[in-house]
Amino acid sequence: MRVINNDKERDKIYLRTDIQSCITNVTSESNKLQETVSILQNAVGGSPSGIDRKLIGTCQQALQQISVGLQNLYQSVQFANQIDTSEEVPDGKY
Repeated sequence: MRVINNDKERDKIYLRTDIQSCITNVTSESNKLQETVSILQNAVGGSPSGIDRKLIGTCQQALQQISVGLQNLYQSVQFANQIDTSEEVPDGKY
């Protein structure tokens, strides 16, 4: 007979919660970086030296990496949800 192992189930819940917390934190940092890009565009936009393009380009690259990281975190949640926390026990044990 298969039963849920409470320790495994608890660990699975902790794992999902931790990943969700990471998603929240990374999303917050992404939003801050997007605000920084906006500020940079207003502060140095159209600079003849081209520094605005360099700064904004660097921020855009960072945003792209953050996006990839978020995709990986969302996939991690899906994998965590698939963890089997049940186990086989002899019929007479429960």
